[in-house]
Amino acid sequence: MNNNLIIIPTNPEEAQAGVLSALDTIFNPSNVQMQANRHAADQYLIAFQRAPVAWQLADKLLSYNANGIRTVNDLSSPIVTQVHFFAAQTLHVKCRSDILQLDPSLLPSLRDSLMAHLSNFIEAKVGSKKSNTVVITRLAMTLCSLAVQMQWTDIIGNLLSKVPMMNATVGVSVGSSIIGGSSSSSPFPGENKEEGMIQVILEIAKILPEEAASERLLLRDESQRRRFREALVENSRALFQFLVYCITMHDTSSHTTNQHQHQHHNMKEQVFRCLHSWVHYVHIHPMLLQESQLLNIAFAILQQYDTNNSNQSFDDEDVFELAVDVVVEVLRCYPSDRRENVGLVQKLIPLIMPLGAGAIGIAGEQQQQHKNGPFQV
Repeated sequence: MNNNLIIIPTNPEEAQAGVLSALDTIFNPSNVQMQANRHAADQYLIAFQRAPVAWQLADKLLSYNANGIRTVNDLSSPIVTQVHFFAAQTLHVKCRSDILQLDPSLLPSLRDSLMAHLSNFIEAKVGSKKSNTVVITRLAMTLCSLAVQMQWTDIIGNLLSKVPMMNATVGVSVGSSIIGGSSSSSPFPGENKEEGMIQVILEIAKILPEEAASERLLLRDESQRRRFREALVENSRALFQFLVYCITMHDTSSHTTNQHQHQHHNMKEQVFRCLHSWVHYVHIHPMLLQESQLLNIAFAILQQYDTNNSNQSFDDEDVFELAVDVVVEVLRCYPSDRRENVGLVQKLIPLIMPLGAGAIGIAGEQQQQHKNGPFQV
């Protein structure tokens, strides 16, 4: 079927019935008799994603079945998950390529709505309820695409202003928030307030550099991409201070239970994934890497693993591999034959030398995957 011939209703209520029916046809295993219609349903959803009505309806569907609200009868839980993912995927596609369908004056309200949806899904995750990682990731990707499109160049500073404890600890000002009121407001209740915002920031910060560099992100003018990526460089110092705070905050807390230990490892994993993304995509000044504690923390993990690897748990293995990835990426992006990297290289040498054969061997194996990144230091 040619999806150019498919008629999508312009009214969101009318379009919703077709979208939910198509998703039910594709993903509900009980609809065995509907399997022959899967291709037609898929074509309908593709056509819907291109229609202007998809902006409003996808935003609505992200609240589907939230707080006990049901918009159709008895859709199974897996279908509800697919509804959420499809809605997030639709908005991501549209923020990447259909932004001209929206009046620029509507972009701030779209941003605030996406932030609210992302916070709601992460609140469920922080609160140890059923979480949906794929929806969280896709919503973060959508927000990052929109940030570039609307030139929200202070996104990092605005988000960090939502973590007042971090600002007080590191002693820096990251500007005021333009999201959801004052910096003291938060969608997360009680003890989950700061933890929830940290999860939001880490998810967005991890994806932001890659999304800004993506060729699939179609912009009115390529100068928008250049300006946004320059803004990422300017915000690198504040972001690095935040990453250090995330690790030290959990290091100073007591890890007397398995849950605390899991949270500690999970935080380190997220920090190193975020750091790797910024080292890879953002032209961070080598002096900032030289001054930051993040490399010291990464090498400390390598040293700990190398000294006593027989006692490392599976979680420790994951953190170790991520730390190796970060170190290898730094060595690849900041070669020793460039004058501006001299200070960073001088910092790296004494950090590398104490490592035993085990850690260096694994780092070397990782490094071999990069053709243009000789292990020079």
